[in-house]
Amino acid sequence: MTELFSEVSEIRNSAQDPMVLNPNSNSDEVIKYLAELQNQLDKVNSLKLKYEDWGVLFKNGGLSKAPEDGGEEQKETQAAPAEPTKGTAEMEETMKEVDLKYSLWNGLKEWEKLVE
Repeated sequence: MTELFSEVSEIRNSAQDPMVLNPNSNSDEVIKYLAELQNQLDKVNSLKLKYEDWGVLFKNGGLSKAPEDGGEEQKETQAAPAEPTKGTAEMEETMKEVDLKYSLWNGLKEWEKLVE
């Protein structure tokens, strides 16, 4: 998980690229760049969710014996969702930041088309 959150930090730093922050940049290039960052974040988030699911399975043993049936039958246990961590919060903030920048640049591109 720490490697995933490290990757999120790298993506967040990439979202601060001078090209993204410069209003005179080529909007097509910036939109393509931000779409790539969104794609990377989606992959990291997907892996994070898999790791959390695996963590719940390993923590609870996946299956447990039901006491009401004399312990013979197995039922799946459902664990409470993991508490949000600092890394999870950073991931959500980064996803929102990249999405907002993507929306901003798409809006600028559409505005340029309307002005023309």
